Amino acid sequence: MPETSKYSFEYFFNSETVVVFLALVLAGLAAYSYLYPSYPDINEFFLHEQSSVATIRLPAETAIYRSKVTPHGRQLISGLSIADNAQNSYSTRDGNVLDIWRLTLKNTIPLATAVSDGGGIVGNFVQVPLSNEELELLVHAIGQKFASWTKRRTKSTGKVDPHVVIALGSSLESLICFFAATLYGFSAVFLHEFQNTDETGLNELIELADPDILVSSGSILNKLEFERFLHLEGIVSVNARYFDIKTKELLPAHVAENYITWPDLVSKAKSTESKIIQELTHTPEIPVKVAYLSKELPVNSSNIDNLPYDNIQSTLNQSEIAHRPNKQLACFTDKAIVSSIAAQIKAIPASHQWSTKDSILTFNSQFNGYSFVLQLCALVSGSRLIFVDSSNIVYHPLKLLSDIGPTVMITEDSVTRTLVGLADDLSIFNSLRFYRAQTELSKGRLPDKSILAELKSLRLIHSGAYTQGQSLSTEDTNTIRALSGAYLIHSLNTPLSLSPIAQTAIYDYRTSNALRWIHFGPPLPCLEIKLRDFRNYHASNRMGQLLLKGNSLPSGTEWVEENLIARLGTDGCVKQLLNVDYSISK
Repeated sequence: MPETSKYSFEYFFNSETVVVFLALVLAGLAAYSYLYPSYPDINEFFLHEQSSVATIRLPAETAIYRSKVTPHGRQLISGLSIADNAQNSYSTRDGNVLDIWRLTLKNTIPLATAVSDGGGIVGNFVQVPLSNEELELLVHAIGQKFASWTKRRTKSTGKVDPHVVIALGSSLESLICFFAATLYGFSAVFLHEFQNTDETGLNELIELADPDILVSSGSILNKLEFERFLHLEGIVSVNARYFDIKTKELLPAHVAENYITWPDLVSKAKSTESKIIQELTHTPEIPVKVAYLSKELPVNSSNIDNLPYDNIQSTLNQSEIAHRPNKQLACFTDKAIVSSIAAQIKAIPASHQWSTKDSILTFNSQFNGYSFVLQLCALVSGSRLIFVDSSNIVYHPLKLLSDIGPTVMITEDSVTRTLVGLADDLSIFNSLRFYRAQTELSKGRLPDKSILAELKSLRLIHSGAYTQGQSLSTEDTNTIRALSGAYLIHSLNTPLSLSPIAQTAIYDYRTSNALRWIHFGPPLPCLEIKLRDFRNYHASNRMGQLLLKGNSLPSGTEWVEENLIARLGTDGCVKQLLNVDYSISK
């Protein structure tokens, strides 16, 4: 080899330039593989992301859609499949409220409250556990108090269906009052979205609910016209410091005599040796009722048929019905309750279902069918259910999540939306991680690493949307998935059903019209759905008004109309029309 060539080769081989060049190439490859992962996704949730479709359909309707868990030819989920020891080890039954109560008491610490020494604004949150013995004592003492208040009136009027109306947000008090009511022969009545109604609507809802016992906060009690509640016998006031003493003076004499604050009720329950009934065998035929205001779809517009899809929103918003929304009372049997619980459990892949290792934080403003069923799911699964103490004011869940460290959060879209803004305050490093997570989402892969330390404990986030409200957009849900690394289970709910209509942990990243439709996934395995022609929306295009039938509804054998315009994807997943205003507030 020529001498000059030899020196040139050695110079090239030993050159620092080559080392730097190779290092840059390797770093570039590593950065690309990090930012643009291309490995395949094998995820159990994707197996649940489709529906079973019937082979026939009626004119002006779509085919009937079901969950893949209960395809056509099999029965819809009807209950918890509890072993019936009275018969034989192979026999099972659906279960009822008593079975849920017994399963709750099997957990040593079934419930807890998150309390802050700073009232929820400053300070740290700590868990205050409630043992099964304390829970059992409270429920029986409160149930006996309810029974003693109504004993006089039920004897004189002969009313056989007394109501405990729970006009509270989602709280420990709400759940305890539900058990106290149903175990002592009362129907528990929830008020759907009562916080969003004016005083007239609120009084109409409670009048429809026909309370014998009213459990509410002091601020709500100040707005009520008590003379409208003909069967009212007693009041439990939570957060009584907001209750105006002048309002108490307006109460009928026998109701004022049975007025008590929640702390006093709990104190008396703990100081009194209540006789606990060991074997309860009777619960009301209708354990749960939901009072709500329903606004019909606007059908009186003269030109709606001639509008293109993109312009129909303004017409729907302008075609307000002249009269106030209809008052409705949905009645749910034991079967509706247990089928909704079982369907919620089965809708999640087995490896992701709740267990005794989970701590579940419920951060809902409402105590309605959606939050109620998920709370019972936690108790049936043996998980610890954590409430925010009702005396705390918590505007944002981030500090709460950091201090408590739950594995699952139950919330609603109005709360979940507050997490979206966290993406605007990320550091440079976390912004890079956020970009990578968004890249994964755009390719159909769900990120599994939390970007924010406060969210790292979460593995599941249940966020509920309501048919007469506004939902999280696809962009919002993807932002939260990227930030948390958790599965965001987004569900569409209605007061007509204790179970969600549909829910998904995935999103429709394939859609080209994501700004117009919100993806909600397949129906739950306790019900079935179809669409019917409505004005410009035709079932032949898999669009129209939504109809429901199943065990989670008041009438499980008949189709029920839901005031919602929806679309069904080619995979049978429900999509809600975005930006139609179904608000019931005035």
